[in-house]
Amino acid sequence: MRQVWIDTDPGLDDAVAIALVAASSSWEIVALSAVGGNTCLPIVSQNLVNIAHRLDLKAPIFKGLDRESRYMISSHSGLKSQGQLGTSSVTDRSRPGFFDQEESPVETGSLNQLIHLLRTSQGPITLLTLGPLTNVQYMMDQAPDLIDKLDQIIMMGGCLGPGNYGDRVEFNFGFDPQATRKVMSLECAKTIIPLEVGKQVSFEMDTVREWPVWQAIGPLVQPFLLDLHGGQLPQVIKLFDLMAAAYLIHPSAFEQVVLNLTVDEQAAILQDKQVGSSVHWTRTVNAKAILDLMRK
Repeated sequence: MRQVWIDTDPGLDDAVAIALVAASSSWEIVALSAVGGNTCLPIVSQNLVNIAHRLDLKAPIFKGLDRESRYMISSHSGLKSQGQLGTSSVTDRSRPGFFDQEESPVETGSLNQLIHLLRTSQGPITLLTLGPLTNVQYMMDQAPDLIDKLDQIIMMGGCLGPGNYGDRVEFNFGFDPQATRKVMSLECAKTIIPLEVGKQVSFEMDTVREWPVWQAIGPLVQPFLLDLHGGQLPQVIKLFDLMAAAYLIHPSAFEQVVLNLTVDEQAAILQDKQVGSSVHWTRTVNAKAILDLMRK
């Protein structure tokens, strides 16, 4: 069984992506780390704890960094109610799967503890990133030798067309441009599942609710989805981070090209055939293959 470390800022689609990897018989999740992105670090960390509990994951969880305080943990107390899974508000904690970090049976550690875990692990590890790359930059700055432990990095991020965080800027890469530039320069195999690929597949909610992974994670994420859409489930959703998890499990469903890419100061991904980092860039996805995968 191959090993994967997931770095994430959950998030609805992050939760579904983690559930898909957890259900795979080919991959073992050896570590989960939370990074500030979709909302502040305390909330995404708690979301990750709740996801792990809901899925009965045994992998250790590591509390990472916010962009604004790259080398320290920030409370962001003004954002406590934003983006929380498992509850429709900070005062409603009775829904299934919700645990305070202090009450949860899942423990969280620091990124320095994660460095130790990776250094002492046996065999190569794949890194799957579903959020900004702040944690990954920190890890590689503190322990450059870890690059030799990674057989590949699979990233959900970037775009070559219209963005969702500015002109030609995708959120995960654009949220922390410094970290994106650092990770893009790493000398290892890198695969990018960009925004354009996530846009290619829409999922009908009636179908989604029949997926085994949704039935596993649904009680945690459905209250959040209802709040997001005014109390009604949408008819169709897109799950961008799920595409990266699907690539991990079923790479043949994606068509790729090799590009040399650079990252400018605004984190727009630019193709440059003379310089830049060589990456595998996914261009299209077989929607039927993804739907078949999710039904299993």
